[in-house]
Amino acid sequence: MKTFSKAFGSFWTGATGKRLTGYGPYPKLLAWYFLTSPAALAADNYGLFHVERATIERHLECDRAALFDAVAVLAEHQFAFWDSDSEWVWVREAAAWQYGTPLLPKDYVCTNARKWYRQLPRNPWLGYWFDRYLTDLNLQYDAERWVPRRE
Repeated sequence: MKTFSKAFGSFWTGATGKRLTGYGPYPKLLAWYFLTSPAALAADNYGLFHVERATIERHLECDRAALFDAVAVLAEHQFAFWDSDSEWVWVREAAAWQYGTPLLPKDYVCTNARKWYRQLPRNPWLGYWFDRYLTDLNLQYDAERWVPRRE
């Protein structure tokens, strides 16, 4: 498990911060939380992890309505997606930001990503994550592990 995450000051003033402006504080806070939370670090910053609603609400000091509103904003802007039934999160570009993809096939990050992916339980974002990082992290298609994207 990683104990750190790359944090970019430009998050607040760059394209992401600007797109999330005007929606109140929670979308930006939730986006930052999804990048730096203990659950994100436990997932080696690949951007696909499980985190319970109650944990997010406690850490952000927000209620359920504010959380769901913030999640909707992040999804609308293709930043992150959270499935409320399974409580799995996918931060679409987290691995790209953290590791500077695309990477060479022999890079340790690619090797670790393949091992990490194989041990993940099935979740709603598994296929999306795989499709997004197939080339950038030199993943290998495994018919038993691949989960089709739901449209």
